[in-house]
Amino acid sequence: MPLRLGHTKSRHGCARCKQRRVKCDELAPCQHCARRKEDCSLVHDRDSRSSSRAQTEHSSSRINKSSFFSHLVTESSLLDQPNEATWGEDLFLMAHFVSSTARTISPRNEVLQLWQTVIPEEAISCSFLFHGMLAFSAMHLAGLRPLQREHYEQCCRRHQNKAIPDYRQAIQNMKVEESGQVFAMASLVILLTLATVSDNALAQEDTSAGNKPSVADIVSIFTTVKGLEAILNNDSPTRHAVINSPYEAAMTGHTIADAQNFDLPVNVQLRYRELTTSCLDSLLPGKESAKQTCREAVNLLQGIHRELLFLVSKQDYNAKVDLNPAYLVKWFALVSAEFITMLRQNNTAALIIVGEFFALMTLLDGSWFAKNTSGNALKAIQKVIEPQGLNWLRTIHAADRVTVLEYD
Repeated sequence: MPLRLGHTKSRHGCARCKQRRVKCDELAPCQHCARRKEDCSLVHDRDSRSSSRAQTEHSSSRINKSSFFSHLVTESSLLDQPNEATWGEDLFLMAHFVSSTARTISPRNEVLQLWQTVIPEEAISCSFLFHGMLAFSAMHLAGLRPLQREHYEQCCRRHQNKAIPDYRQAIQNMKVEESGQVFAMASLVILLTLATVSDNALAQEDTSAGNKPSVADIVSIFTTVKGLEAILNNDSPTRHAVINSPYEAAMTGHTIADAQNFDLPVNVQLRYRELTTSCLDSLLPGKESAKQTCREAVNLLQGIHRELLFLVSKQDYNAKVDLNPAYLVKWFALVSAEFITMLRQNNTAALIIVGEFFALMTLLDGSWFAKNTSGNALKAIQKVIEPQGLNWLRTIHAADRVTVLEYD
């Protein structure tokens, strides 16, 4: 049998050419069908394939988009569907939080890892935490980018407005399984509230009262921190749930144990002694209960002062590595409810003590959320205290942080 070279038998010819066993040119219609004026099956196949391809591409596109978004939207619809105008920016805000803002919360690596890994993942299914993180990130960017400050302030307000209602509801209907998320959000709220007294505070939408921090802003820090303390009281299931979770890292390490035997300089000891005696005697004559409340607040502050001075006195001290904002902020939680009541009443003696605390806050001036809180708070206090209290109000003359601690 001769070798067949260049075999050209049609494999995809029309049905009629196959029946006749003739070669089909595979055009649509083919030459034979056109000449005979017969219906060519290739015409129907082409139209069918074209229609099928279009439907398949459309369907494939729809399926791909659906699968892409399916893991971003929870079945329980806990997260609002972001509109097309903001979802990209929200993605940027979260990326900025993880890469940059989280690093400003604490110098401790274990806490940083918590904010960079555990908490962002939890925020996917927790609306108030998700928006709380974006609000904090936007506020950070407002300070970093002066030319876009107004835009990022608007972003911050938008996400705060979305976060706070759900957060309040979560607190009112506390569930053990949400303990970590509530704790994380409470921590952000504390820092956001602290920032209202800083130079990075959001501009007031109502400028009739000015745009400077007030004593009311200071008091709100105390009430916010106290709110977290109430959630995490010693016997609560919430506290146990947080301690037995990765969030434990953020609840520990707020005390410098080695500082307990550290002696404060004589002039510092004298200042605290005068505050608990001469100052209170002159500002709270005959009010023993109020004096005792203030003494307790001063004693707590003196303990924190001792820890801080011990810390900065270390030879290898590095503020960016060693100074945890929690060392200072914990005082807001330690003072009594009676002391906060005195603050709400603009009590001069209580405000003098708060001024003493904010003088120490100069240590955190390097933190964007605490920038110049000391100067702003002292100015706000100066405006409302009685004239006889002005001589007792602490003043800040230098930016040297160790000098602030040593009263030089």
